[in-house]
Amino acid sequence: AAAKLTGKNEYGLSYGLLSAITTETDSSTWHSYFDPDSIYLPYKYPQRYFISRVKQDILSGNSFLGLMTTSSMDDSAHIVSIDGMVNLLDNQIGVDGQIVMSSKKKMGMLGNITYSPLGFFSTWLDFQNYETGLDLNHLGYLWRDNYSQLRVGLKFQNQEVWGFIRSSAVIVEWDIEENSDGLNL
Repeated sequence: AAAKLTGKNEYGLSYGLLSAITTETDSSTWHSYFDPDSIYLPYKYPQRYFISRVKQDILSGNSFLGLMTTSSMDDSAHIVSIDGMVNLLDNQIGVDGQIVMSSKKKMGMLGNITYSPLGFFSTWLDFQNYETGLDLNHLGYLWRDNYSQLRVGLKFQNQEVWGFIRSSAVIVEWDIEENSDGLNL
């Protein structure tokens, strides 16, 4: 069962609230939750979840600032996230990022800066860092913690059609990935 409330006001403020309660996904394995011989213990069903999102459009709706929370109530797994995106100079410069904090005081962050002054050229700088023990997987997905990445790229692109080739690009990218011990991944 779930309940949802969403909307957006005339000032560019979007909001969303979602509350849900779940049981086991496969009804063929449903059993009495008080059965001490159950192979499903110690899993606790039903599970209760709550998600909230608030986002404010800025710069004529071309950019935003946002806040999101997720909570797995029965596991006491709570996440708070602040994110934003700013586009400047007719979208030639883009900056976006996110900071995430878990109830276990673990943190993650990511950011991206892009520069596309012409139609055929763009460059970017990406950064990610997730502390050891950061776990978002109750109501999200993080493919690995204890991870840091820095990526720089340059792209030359041709949008002209060449026979059966609709577009082409040359991309040069430098990437370094490592864990908190400095091990090159």
